[in-house]
Amino acid sequence: MDKQNENYFIELNSIDLSEKTKKKNGLSYVSWAWAWGELKKKYPDAQYQVYSRIVNKKITNIEKISDLQTKSTELESQEEIPYFTDGSTCWVKVGVTVNKLEHIELLPIMDNKNQSVTVNSITSVLVNKAIQRALTKAIARHGIGLYVYAGEDLPETIAVSLDVDQAKKAAEAYKIEGEIDIEKEKNIVIDLVKILNGTTASEEVFKYIPTIIPNKKISALTKEDTKELLKIKGFLLDLQNQLANK
Repeated sequence: MDKQNENYFIELNSIDLSEKTKKKNGLSYVSWAWAWGELKKKYPDAQYQVYSRIVNKKITNIEKISDLQTKSTELESQEEIPYFTDGSTCWVKVGVTVNKLEHIELLPIMDNKNQSVTVNSITSVLVNKAIQRALTKAIARHGIGLYVYAGEDLPETIAVSLDVDQAKKAAEAYKIEGEIDIEKEKNIVIDLVKILNGTTASEEVFKYIPTIIPNKKISALTKEDTKELLKIKGFLLDLQNQLANK
């Protein structure tokens, strides 16, 4: 049976990604370069397309006639923009074709927190990242790594049990030793909160922190709050270690 007639999805979906899957901000992902490379190994004729929209632009051309005179002419040109917009947010559109079947992925252009950015905040770097991610997800629709993205739109919590009492004991054990860089410690704590957001630890995090610093934000803490900050840090580190060991 040739590849044109067999169910190629089963073949691609059976590829083991256990050593190729990475995590960022609580979500799993696969490198676009690796996914595309694996697809081309199996199906050399596979193609992808980044869809664009056409924008009409007017360009003013100023021609010097003499030292005292210039001539202004308005010219119209067309430019291809590799993303779409509703006037508020933006998204990219990427299609991947295998065996003459195209699967298309639409993906919002997001920041490093996986939040949609406004049209006024769009940069070429964010557009490029969105295209790469959309390419990977379009490839996944053909089978490679599809299970990685299962439930991503509504992130699934990690199915583990956590010893919260153990984490609280670890928090109490944190002592102030020597000179503490309060800004550095605040950044560490803020990063830990972001990492744990979306996991089963997040509920405990948001219950525990207000008991230590009621009516305060981590970013607003000062040196007077060093003890409380380190206690929160100990709690978060222990929860992170528990998740990592599951």
